[in-house]
Amino acid sequence: MKITMQTVADRLGVSKNTVSQALRNKNTVSSQTKDAVFQMADKLGYQYQKETKSEATTGNRFAIIASEYTLSFNSFFGIILNKIKELIVDQKQTIDVFMISKEDETQGKLPEKLNADNYDGLFILSFFSDQYLDLLNSVTDLPKILIDHHRPGLEIDSVLSANIDGAYEAMSYLATKGVKTVGFIGEIDRSPSYAERMIGFENALSSLHLETTDQWTINHLPENQNSLFETIAAVKKQPDAWFCVNNGYAFSLMNYFQSHQMNVPQDIKVLAFDDTDLSRMTQPRMTVMATDLNEMGKSSYDLLQYRMTHPDSVLRQVCLKPNLIIGGTV
Repeated sequence: MKITMQTVADRLGVSKNTVSQALRNKNTVSSQTKDAVFQMADKLGYQYQKETKSEATTGNRFAIIASEYTLSFNSFFGIILNKIKELIVDQKQTIDVFMISKEDETQGKLPEKLNADNYDGLFILSFFSDQYLDLLNSVTDLPKILIDHHRPGLEIDSVLSANIDGAYEAMSYLATKGVKTVGFIGEIDRSPSYAERMIGFENALSSLHLETTDQWTINHLPENQNSLFETIAAVKKQPDAWFCVNNGYAFSLMNYFQSHQMNVPQDIKVLAFDDTDLSRMTQPRMTVMATDLNEMGKSSYDLLQYRMTHPDSVLRQVCLKPNLIIGGTV
């Protein structure tokens, strides 16, 4: 029988990643565990670089995996990614970024280098299909963090925005501005975050005495200007305000109103979730409910460090409260 790293892990009842870190003498593994791993490896005749046994290494190496679509959002996910990179460089650690195409995701193709021999931890940035996340979780036992995404039943720590509370607070702000009727725009099937923002929207309706209609609840709309223009043109009477799940929808919505000689916020109000370049380009500047993206990057880094040193700890979700940024659209 061929003796592998997995053989050593199975004999000790630990993960393959723990064995990998111990054999490389990483300081994320206790000295007792290291001793046990070295002893079992020697007993089984597993070949490893013995020179690593004498000197601990501190320069952990990380991978971050994201879809091609996600990496195109420089003013949102780019900020999170850059913060993670900054922290890793400060700690004299290294990181590789793997871009996953839609074809790779559909075919279930993982980066060849993505294994416990090459990396100490994995950041998963934003949305992937359930099938691809399950594949990631089953193929590699690296410590992992999901960023701005989660799924019930998936055994991976996550860092999230408090989307439900944030959307509720956005509705509360609209109510203080005299809004009585409000609409919702987004595609809730595209991301759990968007679905949660609709939950916050719905929770606020009755408790804040806000009204909506089926025609104003637009929750399956592709994020492109043509689709939005056609949909809004079919709305016979506009609500007092629209709540948009992101800046892209709000940007197109404001373009529609301006092209139809409607003034924001005098004739109609617009409030969006997130704060990207688009929110700062409009005239007037958007009023938004937004999470601190640098803090999301830092929290993701800190949580992965914790998972690496506490591999058996209960799963964690770090939820960041978004803040209202007042512009001129409400």
